[in-house]
Amino acid sequence: MKPQPLRIGIWAGVATDNLEDNAARIEAAITAASQQSANLVLTPECALSGYPGAARESCHDIDCRALAQLEARLHQHAASHHVGLLLGSVDNIADTQWSNDVVWCDPQGLQRTRYRKRCLTPMDRQHFVPGTQAVCIDYLGWRLGLTICFDVRFPHIWADCVMADCNLFINVAHMAGSNDDHGAKPIVIPSFYSVRAAEWATPIMFCNTGAADRWLDSGYWDHRGMPQEHHGQDLAIYTLPDHPSRQDWHRDLRQQQLQRWQQRGP
Repeated sequence: MKPQPLRIGIWAGVATDNLEDNAARIEAAITAASQQSANLVLTPECALSGYPGAARESCHDIDCRALAQLEARLHQHAASHHVGLLLGSVDNIADTQWSNDVVWCDPQGLQRTRYRKRCLTPMDRQHFVPGTQAVCIDYLGWRLGLTICFDVRFPHIWADCVMADCNLFINVAHMAGSNDDHGAKPIVIPSFYSVRAAEWATPIMFCNTGAADRWLDSGYWDHRGMPQEHHGQDLAIYTLPDHPSRQDWHRDLRQQQLQRWQQRGP
């Protein structure tokens, strides 16, 4: 299927520890994005659950049944508006073990697919266990490679997506909080996104929390690694053309990178 133009609603919201309140704000964002002809909506990392260590103390007081019901409700709400949804949430995978997930909710309302964050910060490891699998989603002729926050620092995560034929990277995040490394995060972290996009000649759509202490704004980088439109809070709509306009040089770069990764030993 030939890629179709994507109108992507990026909701840079701020989650709390109240699941119902979070769900209501996400529903409102889906409705508003649909009214602006969006066909895909992104939410930040842990947008439904609240990010442990920020919005809530831990995951252990989360009502798993209520969380599952709200995920299903948001999926059906998005489907009723003919919108695909990438929802930041968590999952109680075993006893006291939780994963940090982005949940793909297809616009037919039939299927939910979870990508579990693979690279965890020291604080993440207090709350989550890492995922092990790359996840790519086919949508409107695009193949979306799903990543979360800290994944941006690890090249193999992005290589795995490209080896699965991804042509658009998605990264949802909660990049906020104390900036205790002498102000480096707001300067260094955007550079990671530029590099990941440039080294694979593949654009990145990025949805961060809208918290006041965020380290960078939501937005996107094109296939050259150039930062494009960005916004700090609430909903903004971004339009991608039917396919990244790569010159032969960029196509060759992506192919060379792919060949080198495929030739690497275990």
